[in-house]
Amino acid sequence: FVEIQFIVYSRIFFVQLAKGFSSYISGNRTIQSSILQTIRRSSSTNTNAEQIIQQALASRFPKAATIEVRDVSGGCGAMFEVFVEADEFKGLNTLKQHKLVTNTLKDQIREMHGVRIHTAVPPTSK
Repeated sequence: FVEIQFIVYSRIFFVQLAKGFSSYISGNRTIQSSILQTIRRSSSTNTNAEQIIQQALASRFPKAATIEVRDVSGGCGAMFEVFVEADEFKGLNTLKQHKLVTNTLKDQIREMHGVRIHTAVPPTSK
């Protein structure tokens, strides 16, 4: 019973806090502008780390049908998701495909918290 009351009171507190913060932001143009600039910066272009990873993969897999690199850490460059679709993967199991990508990015991986790797063979190669 005490736990349920705490959850209800916590929820009410956070709803009221959110309403207060929302009205504060709506009346403050400086904060609105700052938030919009941050959103635009974080979503507009690839980060430098994304570009470096993209270039490393493009030089290792020059005929790749698709290479996508995404910073999934919120822009700090600690966690990435990589997708590579290349003919070089034909006949290799997933582990070997991922090993090729991992070996290509070994220098970059040392600087990361983590990386999610997805690979595929282009449909025309199957």
